[in-house]
Amino acid sequence: MRKKMYCFLVSLAIVGMIGCATEATNPTITPTSIVEVEKKDTKATVSPTVTTEEKDKAPTPTKAEAESATKTPTPTKASSSAFVTKEEKKKETITKTDGLCEQLEQVDASLQAEYTEYNVFNRKLSGDSELGLSGQSEFCIDETTGVVYFVNKGKDYYLYRIKDGEVALAVAMPVKQICTYQGSVYFMIENYYDMIAGYDGYELGEFHNGDIYCYTPADGTVQLVYEAGAIENSCDHRLTVNEKGIYFSYTEGEKYIGIDKFYYLPFGASEPIHDAETTTWKGWDDYVFTYLDGDLVLESRTVQEDGTRETIELSNRRIRFCVRGDYLYSAERTYISCLNLKTGEEIKYDFLEMWKSAAWNQSSLEPNSGVRVIETFTVTETDIWVAGFGTILGRLDLETGELSYSRICKENKAENSPYYIIQELYTDGKQLYVTCLSHAEEKRAWTWRQPAYFARIQTDTVEKHVFGENIMMLEVLTE
Repeated sequence: MRKKMYCFLVSLAIVGMIGCATEATNPTITPTSIVEVEKKDTKATVSPTVTTEEKDKAPTPTKAEAESATKTPTPTKASSSAFVTKEEKKKETITKTDGLCEQLEQVDASLQAEYTEYNVFNRKLSGDSELGLSGQSEFCIDETTGVVYFVNKGKDYYLYRIKDGEVALAVAMPVKQICTYQGSVYFMIENYYDMIAGYDGYELGEFHNGDIYCYTPADGTVQLVYEAGAIENSCDHRLTVNEKGIYFSYTEGEKYIGIDKFYYLPFGASEPIHDAETTTWKGWDDYVFTYLDGDLVLESRTVQEDGTRETIELSNRRIRFCVRGDYLYSAERTYISCLNLKTGEEIKYDFLEMWKSAAWNQSSLEPNSGVRVIETFTVTETDIWVAGFGTILGRLDLETGELSYSRICKENKAENSPYYIIQELYTDGKQLYVTCLSHAEEKRAWTWRQPAYFARIQTDTVEKHVFGENIMMLEVLTE
């Protein structure tokens, strides 16, 4: 990883040029007792206490026998039926398919480490959105090969891949929660019911939302790993995979009003066991993010002898955040914070002057306005990128400290050149990707539930829009 990518290696000269302020805010560690609560909202969620009886009890799918969890259905050819359009307003039944078969070369160890760190920016967390404390992995770099996998939200919600700049369909199944490990891609099934205005989603058939599958590019196989979605009264399924195995969680009851359950499935095992460390919830070191009394804290994953867990208090609201190494990156209204969790030193990358130049509504920048300015962000090798006020893409050059902003367009024509509304930013370290909505389409209904375009932003070229503002062009990767 290049040294300019780390906050502690950003020079004081650059920090001064961009108006950053360094604060020594050493975290205070105080013990707190463990409590079990129902999830009423994301701000009130804490790690649940587990009884001895529950700890050894695995969830039992009610719609299939236990042995079916490891039975691999016979692979079939990919479905030839096209994704149903909004106009047709009917459901397509999910079918199990083979995946794209291709041999992928491994990258060297240094690149694998880089890709691992960039993936944290692609799975940011939040306390007030669908992201939650597990994140929504819809764009994932395979650390071993450098190949990118993503959910094609603009077309069919299938699994696609980007290799050497080229896009191809990987698995013709609607997916969520993409995780890569040792050359395989793990994902969950999702029918995307009512996720698009006027569209009914997929017919589940024998599938369940949250079922876990594994796709192996080397032979193209797609195998059922575990029917997590068949667990009765489960929703909001999440997934993560590491060297120890497959971790999944779900909410028992209704989303936001249930109890969070966490499980661990060792590789090759047929039955999961309770995960007392809540692994699908992200954290740092031996700590996990959670909310106590509405405040974001880091809480120890292990219980002390007196039955309590240590906590590290965190300042600020942390609208969007993630941890890379020992650094907590977070969006704080008009700036990006980079907090060293070991030392408490904080660097602020302040975009306020840029916002003053870009924002049409200056009153929204007042400290007490309550307006959330930075909606999402990411970091590439050379820049920090932020998005706010719908269409504004801000850029901070880490070498020069220069601040700039642009809007993004699909084409630059007076008769048809709308700005695009940015939903989320992603990166593989070099390229900048985006899911976005056409402003012209968005005017029909302010819903944020229309199909999102997935595109690469041509960051190397800045043009003048026909309306006079700086723009970067979109390269839409799938239609």
